Amino acid sequence: MKRITGRLAEKAGKWYAVINLYTTEGKRKEKWIGLNLEAKKGSKTEANARLNEILAKYNSGELYLQENLTKAEQQKRRVAELPLHEYIVEWLEEYKHNLAPTTYSGYQGMIESRMYPYFEKLNISIKDVSGDELNAYYNYLMDDGLSGCTAQKHHNLLHLIFKHAMKKRILPFNPCDQANRPKAVKYVANYYNEAKLKELLMALKDDPLRIVVMLTIYYGVRRSEVLGIKWSAIDEQEKLIHLRHKIIEDKSNGHTVIKGMDIMKSKSSMRSLPLIEFIRQELHKERE
Repeated sequence: MKRITGRLAEKAGKWYAVINLYTTEGKRKEKWIGLNLEAKKGSKTEANARLNEILAKYNSGELYLQENLTKAEQQKRRVAELPLHEYIVEWLEEYKHNLAPTTYSGYQGMIESRMYPYFEKLNISIKDVSGDELNAYYNYLMDDGLSGCTAQKHHNLLHLIFKHAMKKRILPFNPCDQANRPKAVKYVANYYNEAKLKELLMALKDDPLRIVVMLTIYYGVRRSEVLGIKWSAIDEQEKLIHLRHKIIEDKSNGHTVIKGMDIMKSKSSMRSLPLIEFIRQELHKERE
């Protein structure tokens, strides 16, 4: 490769490096690069130093390589050099349309509360992350009082983030595969017996939430599902309750907004349940 040369030039009160580059046919072409330096008395020595730095990069092949990369390759290189905490924010913004509003809000909360502050202090680029840094992060979460189950959610989110980077050929492997997945203690649920349920319903006798609690007790539906039941979903002729609608809290824009959606969590979530006679009577009382 022909050695790259250059010179200083002054234009509009600023110093520029004029670099002599060559086409594949050997033709010389000049490239002007601003040095961010005013052309005033005593500044030429600094300008020469900056010119020499640029020439050294060209002659080592570093700048030639960057300039001959495609835009997609340049973007991959840029992202690979990003600090992890910045990449996580970019990923969430890019990926948000693939997520349900509640999932997006959950990821946003995990990132803002723990992930971003931790990796901002660490200041490590995405390409340099290994299982060691991730294990240290999981230990930090557990030491800070989070359960193993919650730490697993952070691990799963990071796995998804790095999987996306692999898909875009930014990373050759997923560093989460080098880390130890946090262990969670098996959840043991507490539940009300029949006597406690009767006591609960008696306590809610004149409460507007009584019918909501009753539907939850008898059908075991999710909070979003029971809140989304419309009168039109009550089919007295077929004696069915159709679950086709849900109510969620959307926190994706920094404000909590109550939203109704006709998209359920999964296909199996769209279902019809038998209309129990006692529930039918209670619904009639509620409507009156």
